[in-house]
Amino acid sequence: TIAWAKTFQDGTSLPIQYPLTGKIVSRTFPSAPSPYGPCFYIQEQNRTAGIRVASATPPDPGAIVRITGGTMATVGGERVINDPTSVEQTGTYTVYPLGTNHKLLGGGRLNQYTPAVGYAYGVSNTGTLVRVFGKVKSVGANCFYLEDGSGVNSTEDGNPRPWPVGGVCDLGAYERQQ
Repeated sequence: TIAWAKTFQDGTSLPIQYPLTGKIVSRTFPSAPSPYGPCFYIQEQNRTAGIRVASATPPDPGAIVRITGGTMATVGGERVINDPTSVEQTGTYTVYPLGTNHKLLGGGRLNQYTPAVGYAYGVSNTGTLVRVFGKVKSVGANCFYLEDGSGVNSTEDGNPRPWPVGGVCDLGAYERQQ
């Protein structure tokens, strides 16, 4: 499972005799700059775990894949499978995001190598495709400010927390859903 893969410390190779099978590609970033890309994200079909996979040839979102090998790493606080030995597409699947609020976004600590995400608690969901809800309070050049009523979306100075446009979310998709 993805949770099992996250138990390996940085620099450890995942055993090739135990591939991650039946994982869903939730999002791809084929042209993301290093150290964040190119990459794609996989998650369990039941959406209980997800992880970034650094690979030069990401499959399309919705692909069911079998990931063999790779080296575990942590980049920007996020667990990553670097350079898998193979990525084999075995089918397709419709990907649905998991709805969450700001308190739960990223989730709590999974293990010693997968810490909690700042203010978050609950089940670790880093790497899983999620959808947050709320009201856009303002829009900046590369971000927007979302208020969801959970009480954790404000910065220390009391201003709304910025959400980057692109990697975490798509402002265009937000605007289309209003």
